Amino acid sequence: ALLDRYFDIQWAAVEWADLAIIDFSEARTPEGRSNLAPQVRDAMRTMGFFCAVNHGMTQAQVSQSNPRTINHFRARL
Repeated sequence: ALLDRYFDIQWAAVEWADLAIIDFSEARTPEGRSNLAPQVRDAMRTMGFFCAVNHGMTQAQVSQSNPRTINHFRARL
């Protein structure tokens, strides 16, 4: 699956749900950020989350951040 290339966790195949995949390769320029802002806004408003690709983080950094992210969303509010 596409997400398996970016994460070290198991993802369930959900055919009925869309996932916005946003390319952050241009985020280092003001014009690139201007182009990304509406994509991120729309994904957060419609889906509540998105998958960021080409963000510049190493696989080790992504792997280290995944448990923290998962634990955050598992925490009881």
